Amino acid sequence: MKEEEKKKKQNKKKFNVKELFTDEKKRARLILLAYLIFFIVLIVAMRSSATPVDDDIANAINNQADEKLAMYNYEFTYTITEGENKYIYTGKHYNEKELFTYNNNSYYKEGEIVLKQEGDNWVKVDNPYVEYEYIQLENIDKILGKSDFISQTTYEDGSVLNSYKMYVDGKVTDNVLNITSKDEKLMKIEMLFENKTITLEYSNVGNVVDFTI
Repeated sequence: MKEEEKKKKQNKKKFNVKELFTDEKKRARLILLAYLIFFIVLIVAMRSSATPVDDDIANAINNQADEKLAMYNYEFTYTITEGENKYIYTGKHYNEKELFTYNNNSYYKEGEIVLKQEGDNWVKVDNPYVEYEYIQLENIDKILGKSDFISQTTYEDGSVLNSYKMYVDGKVTDNVLNITSKDEKLMKIEMLFENKTITLEYSNVGNVVDFTI
């Protein structure tokens, strides 16, 4: 039995590195294995780098939008549509002051104080804004910071549209938040809810002169 085992061992071919290069079949297998390893490494590298790149893009866009939202000098048109109801506000904003019209009435707002013009007098009234929390830039800024970036679209006129899945009521939802800017200036914020649409349009950004009543 020992002699037979010895013969079997002698008959077994020892691994020869040179055969990997001289034997065509072994060389083909080696090349195939090398390609397989290369593609596996490439796929893993692409997957591992995809998320950070997307995060970097979203963060950069968020930072740009934050800077635009920080401006408090502009003219505006706010349009809120809820079912068949439409509310339109037009006016100008300078620091903490606003002078605007709504429903054919003139209003002056400074901080939390709102005055309505009645003849030659200004009378203190309740805030006429509906959906006021979504009109305030500081609130939109907070919402934006927790919203998920979807995409960026650049148009021929140079305007840029950034779209997000909107953060509402403590979670990211399917509601869409669109921010349009041009030449580094905020132009429009649009919030698309299931039952309402809020559109905030801005113009003359940075050029409004101080005013009073």
